[in-house]
Amino acid sequence: MNAAARELVRVVDLARAGVIFSPRNGAVCPGCGATRLRAYKTMPWSGSVRIRYHKCGNPECILCAIGEGIKSLQEEL
Repeated sequence: MNAAARELVRVVDLARAGVIFSPRNGAVCPGCGATRLRAYKTMPWSGSVRIRYHKCGNPECILCAIGEGIKSLQEEL
């Protein structure tokens, strides 16, 4: 597997595993670093954790180009 394919797999794995959601900064795209990603689905709180699903709107981002969603996790402290 070449370096570009490995990087794509790494970024998709990060997007599927979940990034941290900050109430102040939102979610950050693991592909391009864009902040405040648009959420297209917000799950109800499950205990102290809430899961959201986002799409990156940066046309230069590989996740945007392939239509991959980004999972975010918010924990209530």
